[in-house]
Parts: sequence; C-alpha cells; structure tokens
Amino acid sequence: MSEVVLIFLELLHFIKMVLCGRDFMQSKSLLGSYFKTIVEPYKMFNELQEKPNTLRPFLIILLSGIILTVVTFPHTFKEIKYLFNLDSSISTTVVVFFIFTFLICGSVIIEWVMLSVLLYFIISLLSPAISNFRIVFSVAGFSWVPIILKTISFATLVLITGEVFEP
Repeated sequence: MSEVVLIFLELLHFIKMVLCGRDFMQSKSLLGSYFKTIVEPYKMFNELQEKPNTLRPFLIILLSGIILTVVTFPHTFKEIKYLFNLDSSISTTVVVFFIFTFLICGSVIIEWVMLSVLLYFIISLLSPAISNFRIVFSVAGFSWVPIILKTISFATLVLITGEVFEP
C-alpha cells in the first residue's frame, strides 16, 4: 500500500515540476491556484491567511454545481416529465434546466457559506488568532478543490455508463 502512495506522490511531483514547471506554480493564474491546492496545500492555505481570495473558490464551487447539473439533467428531466406529466417542448426543457441549475448551484453555494460560518464560530472559540471571516471563507472554498475532482470523475462515469447513481 505504501508503494502505491509513493508512486502517486512521485507522479504528482513529476507533473508539478516537468509538465507544469515552476512558472505555473508561481503564477497567480486560476488553474495554478487550484493545482497548488492539491500539490502544495500547506503553502496555499498559508498564502490565503495573508491574502484571502473568495472569487476563485466561488468559481470552483459554481463549476462543480454546473457540471452536476449538465451531467444529471437528462436523467432527472425524464423523472420530472413523468412525475408532472410535462411535454417535451424546448421551452419546457429550458425552463426546467434553468430551475435545476439554480437549485443545484444555489444549494452548493449555500453549503459553502454554512460550512464557513460553522468553521468560523468553532475556530473563533478555539483560537482568537483568526478573527477574519474572509480567511475562513476562502480556506473553506479552496478545500472544495478535491471535491471538484470527485465531481469530474462522477460526471465522467455518468457519461460513460449512462446511469446516475449515488456517489
């Protein structure tokens, strides 16, 4: 088992150093910050304490909601049509798609906000050093980066198999 972990770490190191290069990791690009969260989380979260960023986590969380919506919508729409006896017109499909997108993306963002508030209150009780909610908000948001990887793998599996299942 430990050999598998070592091989995985070597692979991550290879990707980081050879394919992406030092310039990619040092850049302030959107993908660079996400990649740094996976490869160098300690360094990334320390940087967030100095300069919190809420836009990039918002984008990754919104992206995970959109991916979930797009991939599961055809399967969900079949069930919605059956339950509510809807026709298959384009206008009905578009309206249901936008409602579904709003609900999924909204619930994921609300989950992020609730998690951040809960973490902020717990951290403020245990450690008076962190008194800025924006820091906790951005750290909680960047902690979603591994979840987007899970979402992408789930989406790939749904697209390949054509079935939606509980992840």
